[in-house]
Amino acid sequence: MELKGLFVTGVLLAMGLLSCSDGDSHDGDDELDMSGVLNKDLYYNPWLNNKDVYTTQGMVEVIRFSGDGKLWGIDFGGKTESLLGTWKAKEEENVLNIEYETKGQETWHVLDWEKGKFTVMVNDGKREYVTAENKDSEYLQGLTGDAFLLTEIDQRESKTMLRVMLEGDKVPNVISAQVVLSDDQIVELKADANKAMIEKETIDASLLGLPGAERDVVFYVNEGKGKEFKFADHVYVDGLGKKDFSAFDLHSRNTGNEMTITWKNPYVTNDAYYQIEVMSVDEKKMYFVSDYLPKGTLLKKVDNTTTCMAGYTNDMRELFGSAPGSVSIKVRLSIILLEPGIDIDSECSYMNRQSVTKVTSIEAWN
Repeated sequence: MELKGLFVTGVLLAMGLLSCSDGDSHDGDDELDMSGVLNKDLYYNPWLNNKDVYTTQGMVEVIRFSGDGKLWGIDFGGKTESLLGTWKAKEEENVLNIEYETKGQETWHVLDWEKGKFTVMVNDGKREYVTAENKDSEYLQGLTGDAFLLTEIDQRESKTMLRVMLEGDKVPNVISAQVVLSDDQIVELKADANKAMIEKETIDASLLGLPGAERDVVFYVNEGKGKEFKFADHVYVDGLGKKDFSAFDLHSRNTGNEMTITWKNPYVTNDAYYQIEVMSVDEKKMYFVSDYLPKGTLLKKVDNTTTCMAGYTNDMRELFGSAPGSVSIKVRLSIILLEPGIDIDSECSYMNRQSVTKVTSIEAWN
């Protein structure tokens, strides 16, 4: 996920505020003390009261000042970090001088601070940041948003859509949420599980110029009592495009006490990971869900003891007890391409998907 050009401004303001005394208001005589703000996530919500407008203005900003003089921007949805620039404090003047990576310098003036809240002035604009420890930032925490291209392929058809998901522990508290694709295209999100919300209707990727052109989608979230905010996620031009079902050569074979699943990867990229699912034809019963499999894997053997992905139970014993020809199953292969710089073992990998292809085959239990 990627927020475009919005972290820089907010970052510096927050640092100035955090840097001063831990619990007292600034009276003009105290010197700036950055020790109180170093290595803390600082949140700023520049809400513009324009929930239905497609714009990347007014997005939540999250920043962090590190003790080595670097200023970091933290993507709100994807939780990934990027270097915004460097900072240096002029304690006697309560000023922060910022040197940006992609533009020039700015001067930030610290106006006031109290425990967990920080106010700064930059370019005649005043901003207030809050730390992650402050209750005023709780509504901004524990939420992520992911938008990615999803291609579904089976023996009959292949279709590509834009998948939009709001995820996290705070999702049950959300009063309403939507995704703004353009000024005249608003997609409402609905509860999908205790920790997820998805689009109510499938979003045709071709209507958005996807795949084929990069763009942002904008999330709007309302947690009630004036707690409204926006953030964005970037959808990349490069995805896993449509392929014929036969190109994946997805097959399963039962050897009595072990199931062997084989496949091919017709995509050029070698950066994709894999996942295997075994389920009933109506998808009401999940027999097995694998962990994410390493790049280049083209075979998975499953028995009664094979480890499932966290949260799932290995129920293959039920299948192995079935007589050959007595039941049909679905075998699904997921090919997962993550956003640039994200590894599958990263704790934020699930919220940084770039493109996913799901290939489903109906197999007779043999």
